[in-house]
Amino acid sequence: MKLLTKEIEEELLKYGIDGQRELVFHSKVIARFFNPYGIGTWLITGGKRLVDGDWLLFGYVSLIYNEWGYILLSELKSLKLGNKIPIIERDRYLRENTTVHDECVRLGIRESEYE
Repeated sequence: MKLLTKEIEEELLKYGIDGQRELVFHSKVIARFFNPYGIGTWLITGGKRLVDGDWLLFGYVSLIYNEWGYILLSELKSLKLGNKIPIIERDRYLRENTTVHDECVRLGIRESEYE
């Protein structure tokens, strides 16, 4: 599955890496990536294309702890089952104009107490 579509790339370029940072949990989720085999949800709210063609993404991440942070698209793509099968998928049915708060409520993810 392609993690970034043209539409998602356009949204990332529109908001940039820090374009929604001040909105915190009211930030629009541009893309949601998840691990269907275990823990791991990334609610992406911004990003920028790097010189080498990779993308630096920013958003709210739910792994062992929930926190705001950065991840490279190449890092998401490198996560594989048995070093062969890519495990990270993109939510193809993400609701339009949903916020980080909306997705946290829908998915049962606890919002961190700090911003």
